[in-house]
Amino acid sequence: MKKNESNFKKALNELLGSGSEETSETQREPETDYRQTEESQEDQISEEHNMEEEHTPEAYDTEEPAAAEPVPEEPVSDSQLPEETASAAEPPVLSERNSDISAPCPAVPEKPVYEAVITPDVIINGNIIAGSNLKILGKVFGNVDCEGTIVLSGSIEGDVSAEKLRFLTGGIQGNVSVKRDITAEKGTRVKGDVNAQSAVLSGDMQGELIVRENLELRETSSVFGNIKARGIAIYNGSRIKGMLDIGGEVEEMRTENES
Repeated sequence: MKKNESNFKKALNELLGSGSEETSETQREPETDYRQTEESQEDQISEEHNMEEEHTPEAYDTEEPAAAEPVPEEPVSDSQLPEETASAAEPPVLSERNSDISAPCPAVPEKPVYEAVITPDVIINGNIIAGSNLKILGKVFGNVDCEGTIVLSGSIEGDVSAEKLRFLTGGIQGNVSVKRDITAEKGTRVKGDVNAQSAVLSGDMQGELIVRENLELRETSSVFGNIKARGIAIYNGSRIKGMLDIGGEVEEMRTENES
């Protein structure tokens, strides 16, 4: 019996001893794992620190580079400067010709064109001087000097001078001098010498007719006097009583007329 108890105790002790050893080993294992984790963290921190030291630039050195010595600048002449800088340094000089071109030209106002009208119920005893166009429907006893165009449907007893003359109806008793052209319609009458650049006549004329360019005598026209012209066109039915001088020079016509 005693042997059996002792054997039982031994077996129990062995079981208890093995269980205590296992528990001790299980208790020790987390300690070793904790230490291993600490060692791995320390190794990782040391590696990161080493990597930072490797990647640090040399600019963090406390030593500053020595300053470079200043180089003395040599004076540069105007000839060595480029064209752009030289032109910028000196202001441009405008000549009188350029200044005249760049200056705005003042606008020249056009001369206004007026027209004076003498109505059919008006009679003027005296001379008339007009700076522009003139329309005469009444009667004028005196000379008429007009710088523009005269449109005549009345009558004038006196000398007439104008730029142009458009003779519609009525009559003129006096000399007529026109710088450009005369147009005399059917039924008009002129008693006096006529001097013009060109003329187209359909009325009656009594006097000397001088035309520096072309003259047209229409079917209803009649001229009692000498005619001088550069060129002439006579329509069938026109009447002429006088001498013709066609194709002469203008200067000869003027001198003969003045004499």
